[in-house]
Amino acid sequence: MANFTLTPDADTVVGSTVDDTIIATAATLNAGDSLTGGAGTDVLTLVGGGNFRFDQLANFTGFERIRLAYASGASLTLGNQPIEIDATGLTINVGSPLNWNGSNIINGDASNIISLNFQNNQEQPPVTYDLTSNTLSHVWIIASGDNVTLLINNDVTAGVQWFYSFDGSNTELATAGSTLDLSHSPVSGFSITSTNALGTAFTVGDLGTAFQIAGGSGHDTIVATGFTFSADQRNAGFIATSIEKIIDGSGTYAATPQNPDVFTLTTGSDTVTGTASNDTVNGTEATLNSGDSLTGGAGLDTLVLNGGGTFRVDQLTTFTGFESIRLGAVGYQSTNLYLDNQSVAVIGPGLFPNEGGDRGQNAVRVHLGSGAVTCVGTNFVYSTSASSWNAHNSIDGGAIYLNTNYSDGAYDLTTNSLSNINYLFFLYGNSENLTVQINSAVAVGISNFWASPVAGNPPIVRNAKLMTSDAVLDLSHSTLHGFTVASSNATGTNFTVHDIDTAYQVAGGSGADTITAQGFAFSAAQRNAIFAASPSSKSSIRAALIRSILCRRAPTTRRSIRCRAPKHSTPTRYWRSPDWRSAMPMPAQARSPRSSRLPTAR
Repeated sequence: MANFTLTPDADTVVGSTVDDTIIATAATLNAGDSLTGGAGTDVLTLVGGGNFRFDQLANFTGFERIRLAYASGASLTLGNQPIEIDATGLTINVGSPLNWNGSNIINGDASNIISLNFQNNQEQPPVTYDLTSNTLSHVWIIASGDNVTLLINNDVTAGVQWFYSFDGSNTELATAGSTLDLSHSPVSGFSITSTNALGTAFTVGDLGTAFQIAGGSGHDTIVATGFTFSADQRNAGFIATSIEKIIDGSGTYAATPQNPDVFTLTTGSDTVTGTASNDTVNGTEATLNSGDSLTGGAGLDTLVLNGGGTFRVDQLTTFTGFESIRLGAVGYQSTNLYLDNQSVAVIGPGLFPNEGGDRGQNAVRVHLGSGAVTCVGTNFVYSTSASSWNAHNSIDGGAIYLNTNYSDGAYDLTTNSLSNINYLFFLYGNSENLTVQINSAVAVGISNFWASPVAGNPPIVRNAKLMTSDAVLDLSHSTLHGFTVASSNATGTNFTVHDIDTAYQVAGGSGADTITAQGFAFSAAQRNAIFAASPSSKSSIRAALIRSILCRRAPTTRRSIRCRAPKHSTPTRYWRSPDWRSAMPMPAQARSPRSSRLPTAR
């Protein structure tokens, strides 16, 4: 056996007649290397993390095996040579079908799965990778980019723990077999199709995978193992896909003739014109495409999108006359719905209603256009900019992301209906001045207002502001982070808060503003800190709890403060010293319990 160790320079290695081993790191494997195996079984051993670019080598032939022990952050980009890869915890990138060889053998480890990533990142025409002659063990298969098709069979699925598509649309798992066993391989983000003229029996182990089976022109069957369909789930599967039979633990079911008011989209360009009745159009990620023209009729018309995925309603040739869009998200799959200028109700499945930040999987997201939208049962609603926010949007539940393209501007939410919103996120990136106009009706429906600062150390905080023009703003049901709260009311605003952190973010305005504390009492130091933060304003603090003190700063040159205890208690007054760092009891002769006016400086 001969061993060679690569250097950071351009190396030329020609193997011997025995078994050769070459040792390389990401720093020593470079584009200038020419590596030629010999007559034996030749192995390239990779050490450490980093990106190993075999597609860029001057030459790489004659090697039978690449071996890599687990290393954090290791990735490998294949060329077109046939190779066996034995590794743990590795990501393998395949950038083109030209770089995938039908003789490749990929062996992962049960405890450290290999991620095998098939790409179409340059947005090229549709690409197809044929995996049917490969040997795969303990791998995840990932597709990234649009228009990626993977040809698979039972031999492939036996070695794959998970099929996952992200960051793209129109990704497909296709089989020519009469059977396809996916019972141990959950599928997320792919459409699963058959090119078998007689049909395919798809065996699945979870509902999410079942809903991504589109079938084909033959007589296709779904066989469920480990779970049973409900009647509604069976009907949805029959309506939205080309499935003729479903078998589960409760029995065998055949598709029934379709209602004339129900339309099912195909993978081609469909034209649907609604009737005088209430029409339903059923689609999936694979069948809703830019060539579709969908026109509702005189009734209440619904577009039903099944199985999760990315749905670009904003890119359809025509979408008009529909009153609602109904969404479903199942298994590992998420749903992303993109809208344009249509006004429509969006009805989600109502899963995980009390969301915080977007967690990625299992989520239902609505990306707004300029139309007025009513959202119910969705997880996340995204608005790109203030200019595309509609004054009549109505959102119930989940979280809202505003300003996702990081532009300057001002959102006005005062005419919107917002309820049961767990978080309102305001993303301002490189923007300098962003304002969200609110009132009490808006604030009561939002639990958390959260303005995300720009990354940095420390983070850069821009001018993110909640603004009201009302005399009263009730923030007692809301928590704030990253916002200041201001008033444009000339006579002032009474801000009601339920925690000291929110109180500290109230900046007020030019009027005589008040902070009313609900559920807690300010300490003297806290009151002084708030007054000192904006000494030119006419801010006030009122603590509404029993034994709490109401303090109002007099608009005088002596900066006096009137403090009144709650009902049935003895009033107390304070002078505030000119440097605003302390409060002193007022002289007794200045007290006037019956007077509602503040003392005047002499």
